[in-house]
Amino acid sequence: EPSEPRYEVVTSAANTPFEEVAWYNDGWKSYREGYHKWRLLLIWTGAAMLFMSLPALNLINLNLSRILERASEIGVRKAFGASSHSLVVQFAVENLLLTLIGGVLGFALSYLVLYTLAQGFNDFQFSFGMGLRVFALGLLATVFFGVFSGGYPAWRMSRLQPAQALRGGK
Repeated sequence: EPSEPRYEVVTSAANTPFEEVAWYNDGWKSYREGYHKWRLLLIWTGAAMLFMSLPALNLINLNLSRILERASEIGVRKAFGASSHSLVVQFAVENLLLTLIGGVLGFALSYLVLYTLAQGFNDFQFSFGMGLRVFALGLLATVFFGVFSGGYPAWRMSRLQPAQALRGGK
């Protein structure tokens, strides 16, 4: 209710969750002036990168074991003259395709979940929608980690000698 009877409506701007964290934590009172904005953004970015590095390391291990199973194929290809570059590109492209398929499936499932939620909350004044910018950034991060997690193990295996690769890459 407005405190003054001559006003019918009070308009205010809500803070984003990011601003709320910065505003209500002790020592961050000058956030409104922009002094701590970049420091907080750096902390959140660092935390996100640490959070994403664990699945990336898991993907590297999975891809390394997948490539080790194909060590004899790598040995045969190297024996017939395949360059290390072509082997790395082959495994990176394979992993990129798998990553893109997973990203498209994730997008489709997210859309279905949001559509289902929107049907259940028709009576409320908020709406659910798909943020294409967020999806594009997420897909970009997924592609980066997918190519990195497929390219690094392939690069390690491509450096083996053909005889060593034929023995299983040990």
